[in-house]
Amino acid sequence: MISQKRGKHFPPFTILPLIKLWYVYLLSFLFTLVSVVPLHAMTLERPIIDPLTKNQWTVWSQFDSFDPRMDILGYTKKINPKAAKLNYVDTYRFGGIIAFNTQNQLSYTTHYQTQHVTRSSEPRFTKNNTFSHHVRYQWQFYKKKTASQSVITALETGFIFRKADTTNFYLYDLGATRVSWPGHVLFSLDANDMTYLAAIRTRYTRDKWKLHTGLELRYVRVTSLLQSQNPTVHSLLKSQAPQDTPWHEVHSIIQFSVEYDINQHWKIAADWQHYQINRIQYNPRKNKKDYNDNDTIDLYLSWTLHKTIMPYIHTHISRRFMLGTMPLTYNQRSNQKFKNPFGYLSIGLKYIF
Repeated sequence: MISQKRGKHFPPFTILPLIKLWYVYLLSFLFTLVSVVPLHAMTLERPIIDPLTKNQWTVWSQFDSFDPRMDILGYTKKINPKAAKLNYVDTYRFGGIIAFNTQNQLSYTTHYQTQHVTRSSEPRFTKNNTFSHHVRYQWQFYKKKTASQSVITALETGFIFRKADTTNFYLYDLGATRVSWPGHVLFSLDANDMTYLAAIRTRYTRDKWKLHTGLELRYVRVTSLLQSQNPTVHSLLKSQAPQDTPWHEVHSIIQFSVEYDINQHWKIAADWQHYQINRIQYNPRKNKKDYNDNDTIDLYLSWTLHKTIMPYIHTHISRRFMLGTMPLTYNQRSNQKFKNPFGYLSIGLKYIF
């Protein structure tokens, strides 16, 4: 129900959402504990090559959270106060990798994301839940190693599917008029995207440094439907709704990553990705600008507290909100939200057994 309210996301005074994260760590620990295989390097969802031995598994879990009080780039302050306000975004991630041999790996990751939005007019409260599934296969076909350095080159292919839960609306303010349809859903929103991808990656290792480069191509099919069974309401919403047919996007992504082992306990890593997006069968709207490029930076600092425990801090910065990283959120109605930079801080734990 859109009229359902939610209390404050975090206590009034907080630097990081530590209170909320404790149970995420507990779930992550239990998830890892029931696995019978060890963790390896901090691959997570980073665009890198991680050499594994035959039949080796890695598993990981992570929690990310955005709250205006952690808004390091001031995204929420730059949004029109009359438009929708993003209250929080929570993302739970679980993944695993299996190495069939020293060259072939298969990985799977699942996400559950929740967004909570408020508006000054009806619908005042919306909560959007999105599930996603990522499957990737990597073939490390070239390896060269000397006493001081090594080079690995790999080809990668994969599939991504995201699906947002249907959001139903029962009230809508159209100017000074409040529209409702007693006993019925006034209108609903459905969105999903489906991606096929291919990439080539290279890893260079020397002493304590690891450098990764990559080029990834994605072919994306996006569907975003705002529709009503009431003909009058459907006609009123038509000028504001996204197009009622799917469109396609081609994403060209340049990737560069670096890792450095400060000592046996401390490690830092950074990922930069540049997205260039070409839309096909997409109907642009007059007087509304579309955005076709984005840059993201991810920074990691990890500390090996114990041979089985590694806490880490993560910072994510995006030049244009979630452009490219969540295709189903972008359409002719929402594109103005992608103008400004977006970022958040997260903390997590890695377990090694």
